Amino acid sequence: MNKSTNIKILSLQIVGLFFTLQVHAQEFSTSVSKLDNLVINSLKANNINASDICTDDVFLRRIMLDITGKQPTANEVRYFIANNSPEKRTKLIDSLLNTDSFVEYQVLKWGDLFRCKSEFPSNLWPNAVQAYTRWMKESISNNKPYDQFARDLIVCSGSNFRSPTVNFYRAFQQRNPKTIAESTALLFLGMRPSAKFAGNKHSADLSPFFTQLKYKKSEEWKEEFVYIEKDIPPVAYDVTMPDGAKISPIDKTDFRVTFADWLTDKKNPYFAKVMVNRIWFWLFSKGIVDAPDDFRADNLPVNAELLAFLEAEFKAHNYDVRYIFRLILNSNTYQRSSITNKTNVDDEKLFSHYFIRRLTAEQLIDAICDITDVAETYSSRAPEPYTFLPKDTRAVQIEDGTVSTSVLEMFGRPSRDISYESDRNNNLTMKQILFLLNSTQITDKIKNSKKLKALSDKLTSKEKLIEEIYILVINRFPTKTELNTVLTYYSENKKDNFQPTCDLVWALINSKEFLFNH
Repeated sequence: MNKSTNIKILSLQIVGLFFTLQVHAQEFSTSVSKLDNLVINSLKANNINASDICTDDVFLRRIMLDITGKQPTANEVRYFIANNSPEKRTKLIDSLLNTDSFVEYQVLKWGDLFRCKSEFPSNLWPNAVQAYTRWMKESISNNKPYDQFARDLIVCSGSNFRSPTVNFYRAFQQRNPKTIAESTALLFLGMRPSAKFAGNKHSADLSPFFTQLKYKKSEEWKEEFVYIEKDIPPVAYDVTMPDGAKISPIDKTDFRVTFADWLTDKKNPYFAKVMVNRIWFWLFSKGIVDAPDDFRADNLPVNAELLAFLEAEFKAHNYDVRYIFRLILNSNTYQRSSITNKTNVDDEKLFSHYFIRRLTAEQLIDAICDITDVAETYSSRAPEPYTFLPKDTRAVQIEDGTVSTSVLEMFGRPSRDISYESDRNNNLTMKQILFLLNSTQITDKIKNSKKLKALSDKLTSKEKLIEEIYILVINRFPTKTELNTVLTYYSENKKDNFQPTCDLVWALINSKEFLFNH
C-alpha cells in the first residue's frame, strides 16, 4: 500500500470521526433543547416568563462553585470574559467535568451521604475512611456507571481496610437489617422510613435482603470484616418491593444480589429517577422532587415530564453521571440569571430563574483562603491518630467528618451522622453575619496576606488595584459607580495603599455578592 493510499484512508477516517462527533453533538443539542422546552412548557402553563441568560462572569463563578466547589481565579475570569467563542461555555463545562476538582467535590457530597467519619457514631476509623475515599475517587474519576457504583456498595464483603466498600455497612450506630435497609432505600430509592411510594398502598420492608450480614473483628488493630452468613434460615416469603413486584430473597445465595439485581434493572421506576433528581438538586438547590430523598405518594414532582425525560436519558446512556451533568449544565434553564421579572419573582419551584443560595461552609472558607493566600488549619479530633492536615489542604478535600473547625460547623457543614441532604444547612444566620463582620480570624487573614500586600505594592494605579480586588473577591469588574466610590475612599488614605485595600477586601467578603452563589 503506497503513501498516497494511506493518506486517503487516514483522511476518510478523520472525516468519518468528524461526522460521528457532529452527529453526537446534534443529538446532545437536541436533548438540551428538549430539557429547556419541558421547563418552558411548565412555565407557560403557569403564566410565568423565564429570566434572561446570565452574564459570562456570573456563569463562570456559578459553574465553578457548583462543579469544583471553588471560585475562579482572577486570570480565569479575565480569560473567560475576553473569550468571544460562542462555544466557550460548553467547552468550559467539558473541561471542568474532567478535573480532579470535580472528583474531589463529588467525593465530598458522597462522603456526606455515606457518613464518612472516623469517630462516633460511624466509627469507621481513619484507615478505613482513607480506603473508602480512595474507592470513591477512583470510581468517580473513571466515571463508573452509577448502577455499578451502587452494586459495588451493596454486594461487598471483606476487611474494612482492604475492601473499602464494606464501610458502607459499617457506618451505622445500629447494625441491624432494618436500619441497613432503611438507609439503603434512602440513598438509592429516595425512600424515607415508612414512606409510601407514589402508586403504592404500602411502604416496602427491604430488611430480609440484609439478614445474612455479619461483622467480626480480626487481630489487627481496628480491623473488622463484613461477611455473609450463609447458614441463616431462608426467608420463607416473597418481599413486596416498592414497585409492587414480589421477589424472593433466596433466588441467590447472597440475598443482597437479588436486591441489587432489582435495584439496578432499567425497569426499576425509582433508581435512575432518584439519582437524576439528586444531581438536579445539587445544581439548583431544589429538586424536581424536593427534598431529593423524599419520594413519596404525597410529594410529587413539580415537573413530572422533565423528571421522566432525565430518567430516560440516564438509562439510555447507561447511567453515565457526567452525561447528566453536561446535559443540565448546558441548558438555558441552568444558565438563567437569578434576576427575576414581574412574572417569576414569586417562583420558588418551577426553575424560571437561578435560585440564589449561600456558599457552603467549605466553599466559603476555601474562597477566603484563596483570596488571602492564608491557609486554614485543620486537625482531627480522633485520637487514633491525632493528625494535622497539610497546610495546603482545602476544606472541600477533607475526607473525614471528624476533621473539622468551628467555622465549618458554624456555617452548616453536616455532621455525617445521618444520610439526609437536609443535614447540610446553607441558611445565612445572624451568628454567621456577626462572625464575618467582627471575627479577628477573618481580619487577621486579610491583614497578614502577603498576596494582598504584594498586589497593593505592585499596582500603583488605584484603578487597576481596585479592579484586581473586585475580580479576585467577587469575580467581576467593578461598575463605574463602584470604582469612583472606592477611589474616593483611597484618596482619603493617600499615604498607605494597603489599609484601604484590606478594608475593600473585608467589605466585599461581607457583601451578598460574595456570600451567595447567584
